[in-house]
Amino acid sequence: MLPEGWKHATIENLGAKGKPAVKAGPFGSSLKKEYYKPFGYKIYGQEQVISNDENYGDYFIDENKYNELKSCSVSPGDILISLVGTIGQTLLLSNSCQQGIINPRLLRISLNKDRIIPAYIQYILASNFTQNILKRWAQGGTMGVLNAEMIKTFPILLSPNRRRSRRSSRRGIVRLRGRRSFWPTASSRKKPSCSNSSQAKNACRGSRGSGRITNYMK
Repeated sequence: MLPEGWKHATIENLGAKGKPAVKAGPFGSSLKKEYYKPFGYKIYGQEQVISNDENYGDYFIDENKYNELKSCSVSPGDILISLVGTIGQTLLLSNSCQQGIINPRLLRISLNKDRIIPAYIQYILASNFTQNILKRWAQGGTMGVLNAEMIKTFPILLSPNRRRSRRSSRRGIVRLRGRRSFWPTASSRKKPSCSNSSQAKNACRGSRGSGRITNYMK
């Protein structure tokens, strides 16, 4: 039983109205290197997430391509998460981040800041507990691929006091460890594999699998 005032939620339920909480990057065919420009709108990729530096890198696109892929654009306070290879690594964008889009190897988490502090979610995702889950259930053979559906349904415990973000994060992680009933139900116990890049893209978009966090907890 949860302490008084604490509530269950998933990341998918914490998005701002009119904008999905979880969004995968565009298909690779929509963002080929031939579209890159020396300046313009920034392309955020794994290099920024791995280096924990939103200003790293010099890949850009022009305004026409940006408008075409605007559904993959980023905003201050968004969390970027790596989907392929270095799965689960995160970057929280600052208020001064450059305008741009994510590439196919990233997933964007956009939250309703009136309901949740983005740093709270990043703290949970970066915890050893969460990282072990993500790595355990990453899909793929030679290169792990994270299923976006896992992030959408990832369980979060909300503190009654929104301002106690870091302290609440630690408590929430500890309580999640012992609450198997809250983890999403898996549709299958067989772990799928991605034998080619096409399958990997589908997995990243959440079109295959259902997260399978429940199996890991057992």
